Amino acid sequence: MLRNKLYNSYKILSLSIIIIISITLLWRMYYVNRIVEFSHESGFYNSSFNLVLKSNLNNYSIYYTVDGSEPNNKSRLYNNSIFIDGTNTNHNSFIPSTPLEGPDHLDKFIWLEPKKVSKTSIIRFALFKHGFRISPVYSKTYFVENNLIDNYTFPVISLITDSLSLFDVNTGIYVPGKKHEEDGFNYWALGNYHNRGINWERDAHITYFNNNGKIGFQTNAGIRMRGFSSASFPQKSFNIYFRSKYGLDSIEYTLFDTSNNHIYKRLILRNSGEDFFKTHFRDAMLQDLLASMNLEIQQFSPSILFINGEYWGMYNVREKYDKYYFKYNYGVSEDSINILGVCGVEIEEGSQNDYFEIENFIKNNSLAISENYDLLTTKIDIDNFIDFYIAQIYYAHYDWPCNNYKMWKTDHSDSKWRFLIYDLDSSFGHDSLKSNYNTLSMQHATSLLKEWPYCPCSNLLFRSMLENDVFKQDFLIKFKYHLEHTFAVDVVLNKIEKYKTLFEPEMQRHINRWQHPSSIDLWYTEIDKLKTFAIYRPAVIKANIIDFFELENFDFDNQ
Repeated sequence: MLRNKLYNSYKILSLSIIIIISITLLWRMYYVNRIVEFSHESGFYNSSFNLVLKSNLNNYSIYYTVDGSEPNNKSRLYNNSIFIDGTNTNHNSFIPSTPLEGPDHLDKFIWLEPKKVSKTSIIRFALFKHGFRISPVYSKTYFVENNLIDNYTFPVISLITDSLSLFDVNTGIYVPGKKHEEDGFNYWALGNYHNRGINWERDAHITYFNNNGKIGFQTNAGIRMRGFSSASFPQKSFNIYFRSKYGLDSIEYTLFDTSNNHIYKRLILRNSGEDFFKTHFRDAMLQDLLASMNLEIQQFSPSILFINGEYWGMYNVREKYDKYYFKYNYGVSEDSINILGVCGVEIEEGSQNDYFEIENFIKNNSLAISENYDLLTTKIDIDNFIDFYIAQIYYAHYDWPCNNYKMWKTDHSDSKWRFLIYDLDSSFGHDSLKSNYNTLSMQHATSLLKEWPYCPCSNLLFRSMLENDVFKQDFLIKFKYHLEHTFAVDVVLNKIEKYKTLFEPEMQRHINRWQHPSSIDLWYTEIDKLKTFAIYRPAVIKANIIDFFELENFDFDNQ
């Protein structure tokens, strides 16, 4: 009886799968033969033109929109060619993306009306018959002006979506909206932009133009908001999800010159996090400095974003740490990855069991004993761990260790836990009181305080390892090496200058859009703070290490 039931269930399941596959194939075949031909592909044009749309089908209609919404049978009916001149009458950029009033400490984070917004033409169109859409929706972006591509030194991304997806009070993910009406403020202005999960993912069309104005890739994708405090800022970060239900399941394109990987399932369009009001490149530059260390880093490429044909400022395209990052960068099966947050409590992927076994072992066994420490080295990548702590300590990262702390390993028996460095915005002189060049970061990294940014469980590993003489020696030897090489003053100053030169041509246009920072002179001042940190930090670190470890000296050549 049981066998018959299982057999019948199997037959039903098999039949269901066949039906689903058949419907999918028929639907694709149905769409393949119902295409709209268009006279001009998305791109940069030196002069205005007439866009011609047509199809080889009879008794059809083409409806189109120019505001980012998907066309329906109530949209504009195509009768004659459409004049494209690069203009746009939308005003999404004048919709406030933060509350306009609130606690005094949030005054500097309030949305300000743009001084100037560059625009371009967008159009979405599709075939209809008897009032029903019978083709895919086509989404196109047209920049029209003599040599306009020469105005942008970064790749340009066009994001097209229904404005209600971003700005509606109830469903818009980019505005304070209903959530702010209900929840108000904690320290930050809570809003729809803090809602997470698949229910707050919105569909959009993305076209990526390279530095020559040519299309790198274009597809429909899902978008969600990213970050917490930075989501409360006027310009906000996006997570991009490539899914087959929208368009391409992944993109294959060389986004980052320094990466061997060219397949991406998810990406970040980042507003530079806490650095949004300052240099706009702090995290990208600081991760770049760490490229020679035994650390995973998120690749970086700057870009210019347009949303529904309106200039949205500079965004940093970044890799997203998730199972697909490790799959495409390191060939790790997405089913065998474990990614944990602070203290191993938050599970992003996989399981936390192995980590808690390590934590319990440390709590019950002194690492000053060689055998115990040796056992730990079979579970944790010590070289990576040391580099992770050296970078955080040298950078005077304040929003750490009880935040911005992740670890990963595979399920393979010989895999060890490694630690991920990211979101370094609150470091390297970001705050004159909390992350300045004279910050005593050894004390910060080992603090037993229990309020943010501290929690004892987050630095339990480091404090316990410092009990072991071998670890201490390895830590100091590596720190000396990185101070002489990775963080040598000239090396860091050259890196800062490189990023200043990269961003400088785009900065004024971004300031005109967001008024953050408030002026180009303030931007230069923030860059000078980076240089000051680079110059004076080594001497402070030296004194901090000597005092913390009770050394007679800690010599290194940093010039």
